[in-house]
Amino acid sequence: MTTLDRITSALAGRYRVEREIGAGGMANVFLAHDEKHDREVAIKVLHPDLGAALGGERFLAEIKTTAKLQHPHILPLLDSGEADALLYYVMPFVPGETLRARLERERQLPIDDALRIAREVADALGSAHAVGIVHRDIKPENILLQGGHALVADFGIALAVQQASSTRMTQTGLSLGTPQYMSPEQAMGDKHVDARADIYALGVVTYEMLTGEPPFTGASVQAIVAKVLNAEPEALTLIRKTIPPGVEAAVLRALAKLPADRQSTAAEFTAGLSGTATATASLPIARARSARLWQGIAVLALVVAAAVLVMSSRRPAPVPRVVRFALPGASTLVGSTTQPAVSPDGRAVAYSISGGGTPGIRLRWLDRDDADVIAETATASDIVFSPDGRHLAFLNTEGQIRIVPVSGGPATVLGQHADKFSGLSWGKDGYVYFSLDGRDGGIARVAATGGAIDTLVLVVGDSISPTGEGRPDFPLILDDGTLIYQRSGSARRDGDIFAVDVRSRSSTKLVRGSAPLDYRDGWLVYSKTDGSVVAQHFNRSARTVSGAAVPLLSGVAVKDGRPNVAVGPDGTLIYQPATSTLSQLVAVSRLGVEAPIDSTMTRAFAGVAVSPDGGRLAVTIESNDDRSAIWVYDLARHTLVRLTADGELAFRPEWAPDGSRVLFSSDHGSRNGQRSLFAMHADGSDSMHLIIASPRHAQEISWSARGNMLAFRDGFDDGRTRRDIYALAIGDTTRRVVVATKADEFNPAVSPDGRWLAFASDESGRNEVYLTRFPEGGARQQVSTDGGSSPVWAHDGRTLYFRNAKGMIIATDVDLAKPSPAAASRPLFDASHYYFDANGRSFDITPSGGAFLFVKPPPRASMNVVVDWWAEASATLARARQ
Repeated sequence: MTTLDRITSALAGRYRVEREIGAGGMANVFLAHDEKHDREVAIKVLHPDLGAALGGERFLAEIKTTAKLQHPHILPLLDSGEADALLYYVMPFVPGETLRARLERERQLPIDDALRIAREVADALGSAHAVGIVHRDIKPENILLQGGHALVADFGIALAVQQASSTRMTQTGLSLGTPQYMSPEQAMGDKHVDARADIYALGVVTYEMLTGEPPFTGASVQAIVAKVLNAEPEALTLIRKTIPPGVEAAVLRALAKLPADRQSTAAEFTAGLSGTATATASLPIARARSARLWQGIAVLALVVAAAVLVMSSRRPAPVPRVVRFALPGASTLVGSTTQPAVSPDGRAVAYSISGGGTPGIRLRWLDRDDADVIAETATASDIVFSPDGRHLAFLNTEGQIRIVPVSGGPATVLGQHADKFSGLSWGKDGYVYFSLDGRDGGIARVAATGGAIDTLVLVVGDSISPTGEGRPDFPLILDDGTLIYQRSGSARRDGDIFAVDVRSRSSTKLVRGSAPLDYRDGWLVYSKTDGSVVAQHFNRSARTVSGAAVPLLSGVAVKDGRPNVAVGPDGTLIYQPATSTLSQLVAVSRLGVEAPIDSTMTRAFAGVAVSPDGGRLAVTIESNDDRSAIWVYDLARHTLVRLTADGELAFRPEWAPDGSRVLFSSDHGSRNGQRSLFAMHADGSDSMHLIIASPRHAQEISWSARGNMLAFRDGFDDGRTRRDIYALAIGDTTRRVVVATKADEFNPAVSPDGRWLAFASDESGRNEVYLTRFPEGGARQQVSTDGGSSPVWAHDGRTLYFRNAKGMIIATDVDLAKPSPAAASRPLFDASHYYFDANGRSFDITPSGGAFLFVKPPPRASMNVVVDWWAEASATLARARQ
């Protein structure tokens, strides 16, 4: 059934819908007869997919504001509602035409007509601005002409849509603003625009009425936005000499890049058109005259430049102007991000958020205001576009490669492997390339249409250290079949980057770096773990590099040793700037109310454990050299004392039941980064004592409140048993298996009575929390139902807390006397914006159970986009080659 059929049926008896009279990017317009009031009306019906994304109740609540507007030049809102799941609003039917129709017919309007229309629109805007309503979408299509006079339509509709929209709004194709008429602040994605955005748009409309074209046009949205942000409009009198200088000054002032440089009110704009503006309006006139002067100079400069070019052709071309902007809203999402991606045509970017609001992939079209959140991608990482830009591939925590259409739809599983994957590259040869994270690491590929996994590069487990050094990762496939990848360095340091011929499968070592990013114009672009991006000349046929690395970018955020940056096929760059690493310790109530533990104390905290008496905190503090130490904070005295020595790695603290000692994982005394478990007196009065030595990387520990038995997690992902959990009696050296399967078991937490073990495992395909007997193990009960990790016991043993896949803290009632202790679960509060250690406990709870202790990281930086970044980089590389 068509929209016309649906709305005709749904509104029968109230409105008699006659025919469709228009259609746009947001709605279809129908001519109808209002049966009750015996009048013709226009009914605008939002596109069904847009209406479904918005939801009726919120949209109709927001649109009520616009119904209050009463002005002779504002088309009133008569009615609104929801019918047959369609959102609609009703306006009087105006038998005239739109300003767009008149411009298409006449192109340039008589000056008097143009100024009259501009003044009437400004009068309407001023009335709305006085009550705090900004139109946000002034353009010729929204200005109706009746008897030659202006009526502004859709007043406030853009704001109502924006206020009511969900994160999936932009999949409908709606853009809040048209590029030619968007103010620079709107083009930058700033949602908090004021009346001066409307003044800018009216300036554009007036410019078009007088000259025949908007001030900025282009072949693509990106080209238009680039001019809106960077170019200066041409003086109107250069196009039409009869335009009065005062009018030119008023219009150019309205088009100022900075809102502060425009007229502050619509009345001030009108005064400028009438020649009664203040002296400040002379500034744009001077600019316009200056523009004419500079145009003459520019002609001379072109002649001189041509002569210079004849004399010397070795000088590099001037750097084209690129466009830089931050993605709006990204800085409010605190969760970590992973490898972003740029579409082949540069029209869209994609990046993943793991916390803060709704986790998942954000797909952002650069000509729209908001990002889509792709469904079922909450655990997604390492994103890549297909060569045709129609699909996205990504990884998830279940060890799968998934592909989802950019236009929306269900994801399909491309590859499943016993080991987890990391790093993705989608080649024009039809294969998706990735790295294997098992004991035998390697680079493999699978056809984008599905099929068997083909391993191209294999590094046996003995060549990979327990810390992951030497593991192949971050593949980049080039069009000629050359594969570039990196073998990880130690302690988050640069590793070796290799080139592989896919046909012969022979490898050549190239440079030291963290990840290959791009190959273009003979240059290999790669990142480094210090947050920089560099380029080096690369001979693909010989698979050799030459010359020094040329710096192109610095200050990029680094995650797991890899800067968060990507370069698209069109030369567009997306990256996350580095921010402060200083965080705070906070206490959070069961209702989610947060309070700083010490507002004056900021450090690079990365873990916290509260002492049994609740008076002290053992914390991990990281240093700039990828090392970390254990410190003890006294809550009463406000003192912070260091326990472990400088230059060593020590992390994930745990208290002994009597509070006398702190246990932790450290590489103390190891030559290859091997981690074992140690203990120290909490007052720092002794040296480190080895508790558990292991060749398999012991990294987590939980000591029973009974004091006679502890649990610890041993091992790393070796592709066989992966990580397992063991028990050890105090004073004994013989470990006993508690949980050891082909799945990955971690996050051990022994119950206060010492009889049960809570732990996390991915045996179901994703991380969930389980209970089993301790220390004997055996049968287990699944506690979580929506993903889970980081279990923490209440001190009385009656409640088990954990973090689910969405970042919520979940409380589960427990009766330790029953064979299956876990009972009802309930969510407490959202903790997705706090520090999360996927491989260790991420929070603790006070002995009284009244407060949860978290590490609160600093706000995450926005994702930055640089359109045509490669043009700028090419100029830098050209200068370096001279």
